[in-house]
Amino acid sequence: MTFVDSWDSSLDWDTPGAYWDQAAQITPYSSEYYLALLTSEYNQQPAAVTTVLISVQPFADSILFLQNLPNYFELNTAVGDQLTKLGALIGVARFLETPITGIYFALDSSTLGLDQGSMQGEFDPTSGLTEIPDDIYLMLIKVQIALNRWNGTIPALYAALNSLLTGLVIQDFGNNTMFYGLTQTQNNPIINQLFLDGYFSLAPAGVQVLPPVITSPSGTPFFGLDAENSAISGLDIGYMI
Repeated sequence: MTFVDSWDSSLDWDTPGAYWDQAAQITPYSSEYYLALLTSEYNQQPAAVTTVLISVQPFADSILFLQNLPNYFELNTAVGDQLTKLGALIGVARFLETPITGIYFALDSSTLGLDQGSMQGEFDPTSGLTEIPDDIYLMLIKVQIALNRWNGTIPALYAALNSLLTGLVIQDFGNNTMFYGLTQTQNNPIINQLFLDGYFSLAPAGVQVLPPVITSPSGTPFFGLDAENSAISGLDIGYMI
């Protein structure tokens, strides 16, 4: 539908879907839009204007809400409480049962300095972080969307987690145990701690997951036989689990 407010418009008077409307510069279906439809007999009468405004405002608000409803479920623009609600629908908790420690920004620290440590929020406890910040939470949600379609295979796990974790190693030992490791620390200390706390350690039913490990120093491959690459290396080089 096109609203035309001037006969000088490039549209012909009989253009399909075009409607003559002196209120075309007003947001369609807003309360101002309906008030602009009042004739001169009523638009200068305060009582009439107030009566119409009271009558149409609930409908205008409902229309505005419905028009914007898709935006409320857009991951890339949602923030704060709306992102929390989306995360809950997808299966990611915003609040942690166990506070994450050792992640706040600190001076004279090689791992928690500028662009490394997380700034302590106004309501964050000094003992540790309990609410995941928006930027990290959004990444976790996107990973969870991929994990919700996981087919139970290790290649599919790599495909889902590699977008967030660098240097990931997943090992199925073939005896109902699995292992998750990182050959390097991540840029964000929150991600590091979530990994060590088992946040990403998925496994099929009945399979035990060993405690996750990040090699030290960063960049050290894990120990393994019959393999030599950035993730696995032999004696005197590989990191023993």
